[in-house]
Amino acid sequence: MAYWRYQDYAGIGPGAHGRITLNGQLWATQRHRAPEAWADLVEAKGSGATTEEVVSQADQAREALLMGLRLAEGIEAAEFERRTGLALVDALEPDVLQAAREEGYLEMSDTQLVATLEGRKRLDALLPVLVR
Repeated sequence: MAYWRYQDYAGIGPGAHGRITLNGQLWATQRHRAPEAWADLVEAKGSGATTEEVVSQADQAREALLMGLRLAEGIEAAEFERRTGLALVDALEPDVLQAAREEGYLEMSDTQLVATLEGRKRLDALLPVLVR
């Protein structure tokens, strides 16, 4: 559930990816996909990593929304802000949010944003226009 709740998770083996917070910055990690090449990298460098880069604040917000709205529990506003540094409402297009609420696809309170069952069915279409 750490992945879906946008918490840190480590990607260890071939092809794995992860999101790890180090010194207050979120890092995206990617390991080589091919097992032999991954093993060669581990032996030569001590790690099979092919990518290690800082995730921007905008990308953190986008990723947290993409993951969290797929959960029945949705996204807690305080946790979203703690994790991304952005207020939840500031990461959303206000007109799209209002329309999605009126259509019954999203429910939002002061503390939570939740996609309804009908909203979760439409997330692939909704998210690209909802997220700033």
